[in-house]
Amino acid sequence: FESFVRNCPVDVKPQLPAIIRSALAFMKYDPNYSYDSDDEDDDGDSTDSMEEEYEDDDEYEDEDDDDSWKVRRCAIRTICAVIESSDATTTAALWAEDGVAESLAARFKEREENCRVDVIDALTKLLRNTVRALHNGSKNSDSNIATLMKETYIPKLVKKSTTVVKPSSSHTERTQTSILYLLTTICSTPQGLGSAPQITAVLTHVASLLDSNSSSSRSPTKKELKLEALGVFRTVLTGHHNPATLRECLSQTPLIELTCRHALQEDWYKLIAEALRCLAAIPALYSPTATTTTTPSSVVPIAQQLYAAIVPRLSAHDLDPEIKDV
Repeated sequence: FESFVRNCPVDVKPQLPAIIRSALAFMKYDPNYSYDSDDEDDDGDSTDSMEEEYEDDDEYEDEDDDDSWKVRRCAIRTICAVIESSDATTTAALWAEDGVAESLAARFKEREENCRVDVIDALTKLLRNTVRALHNGSKNSDSNIATLMKETYIPKLVKKSTTVVKPSSSHTERTQTSILYLLTTICSTPQGLGSAPQITAVLTHVASLLDSNSSSSRSPTKKELKLEALGVFRTVLTGHHNPATLRECLSQTPLIELTCRHALQEDWYKLIAEALRCLAAIPALYSPTATTTTTPSSVVPIAQQLYAAIVPRLSAHDLDPEIKDV
């Protein structure tokens, strides 16, 4: 199916509904494991218990005895091929009730990492294609999809994502990196991450990833994961969010302080450059054009933090070219 969809997109189009139905059915094929039905309700507690079940599975499951994950992965790749080859009309249909978007969102509970990462990547591609379609499609379909995403899918995806990306999670760095890509893509949607509580939840877990000394972290966060976390922070700052809402959310997290610390203390040039890009986006939130009143008193300490983090880097004589370009 995947080869047909990728290599013969025009010829296979009349058969797409049947292919999608088959792929969605086989995506759930896991005869040797019983998933908790409560996982469908987006309950954080059930997700935590699900993580413990992943660990338990590793103790008694022999990969040679269970190849069902290969069936699920092929089905997910078929769905991904459909998403990548879809035009604006087909992309809109993928958001229908009980359709591809809803089925992918329900598969965050997938126990096999290869399949779980593919599910997250497929959702990321679907969101990216949808954002592109929103710029080019008809106003009626745009309105319906945007409303559906805002009211149903974005809150659900943000909640699931923050559960996976928190440092205390048992998920691997590979899964967490895919989730950070997904969050970055969500920020590019017209409504961004959604409400203030959802933005605060994301920023709180991003801060935990950046804070290697966090008590909630099981082990030090690797530099590559920190880089992706800073990328999410920058996308949140420059995305479709209200400046007043962002100021409120930032006041509840130590993200500015942590970003300044990375700009000052890190030795990897990519982390330093990304931290400086984040810091460069912060002043716009507190500019007179972003506020309806005079400059708030909280601006002074923030300006001092930014100045203390940026000036030492500017005065260094051996700056990396990428840092200079920032």
